[in-house]
Amino acid sequence: RPVRDPGSVSHSAAIESAAWAPGHPDRTPMFAQRVERELTRRGFFQARQQVFLGDGARWIWNLASLLAPEALQIVDGYHAQEHLSALAATLFGPQTDAAQQWARARHAELDAGDLDAVLAAIRPFVTAAGDRGARAATEYGYFHTNRERMDYARFRALGLSVGSGVVEAGCRVLVGQRLKRSGMFWSEPGANAILALRSALLSRRFDDFWSRRLAHRHSNAA
Repeated sequence: RPVRDPGSVSHSAAIESAAWAPGHPDRTPMFAQRVERELTRRGFFQARQQVFLGDGARWIWNLASLLAPEALQIVDGYHAQEHLSALAATLFGPQTDAAQQWARARHAELDAGDLDAVLAAIRPFVTAAGDRGARAATEYGYFHTNRERMDYARFRALGLSVGSGVVEAGCRVLVGQRLKRSGMFWSEPGANAILALRSALLSRRFDDFWSRRLAHRHSNAA
């Protein structure tokens, strides 16, 4: 269970799209550009071991493949467990003993990186009628597509984290605690300005931020 080094987390945020613009197949999304700048700033591309950690959303892996095609890709283990728990509730009923037992068994297989066992346990339900079969088919596809990103035993042996909680906590601290207080309303420019300042502050780059701003203003004036 790796523990991150103190001061190893940096923040960068803005209200911008992670989607490729319609009609512009070669145009990189603004969010991808932001991620690339932060990776460059942190020396990610010089690292011997590069890792992208996220949930199973396809756009995340498209982004990872675009920016760092050699990086190891890992699906957050807790998101994967949630998929299995939700499937168990659909198959056996919410909060039933059967659902909890089935989910615990699948969680253990998943934690060991035994995706063959997980897929084998889901497969018989794919042909079930109604919502049970539809949900089982969806989850079977999810785990089959992401199986190489769920080899958790190997990832842990490499000393890697398999949980993205630090990212979600960062979203709460950076955005939620500042922008989502009771009665707050923000314009997009105002929210982006506050996010830029708060990102610099939490990343311990506040003085550097203002130095760059002043240098940029002086260069434009010249």
